[in-house]
Amino acid sequence: MKRPVTWLLALFTVIVLPGAALPQDKPKQDPPKKQDDQEELKKKAAEFRKEVTETRGMKYKSDVGVGVYSKEELLTFLKKEFDKEAPKEKVDLWAKVYRHFGLIGKELDLYQAYLDLFGSAIAGFYHPKSKELRLIRGGEGEDAKAMEDQFEQLLGYRLKLEDVTLVHELTHAAQDQNFDLSTLPMD
Repeated sequence: MKRPVTWLLALFTVIVLPGAALPQDKPKQDPPKKQDDQEELKKKAAEFRKEVTETRGMKYKSDVGVGVYSKEELLTFLKKEFDKEAPKEKVDLWAKVYRHFGLIGKELDLYQAYLDLFGSAIAGFYHPKSKELRLIRGGEGEDAKAMEDQFEQLLGYRLKLEDVTLVHELTHAAQDQNFDLSTLPMD
């Protein structure tokens, strides 16, 4: 029996953000305009690509599509991918086996639990099929700040979570372009 959603674990970077959000002191600012935001992200990705090439020793063979998903867009994407690779009927069969062996509770909807887990824990991902990467934005402001505070305490300097995620996913893109990730056995 295949392990459930193994392909998803291999394709997506899961960065679990701290669960406890700190109270917000400042009023929320309006988000930047989407077009300006996209241009800034493209510039940043081009800069980081140079660093990834230098650090990892892997050259990019083509451009990497870079974009942003909201949490809602991420959930729509995940559901579509789940329905291709692990449709609800298939996951329900896995759940039946897991229940038989006492591995999950009788009331747990395993399919929804997978969607909830991945939907809440992904900060960004590179998709080898589309050759694009997406950063996830929306609703993570205080969690991202808490993670950045932890980076600063640990490293002695501040890193933006979005930058860490972007570099990580650009590394996966370089790996894919040099080693073709879609040919690796994911089971």
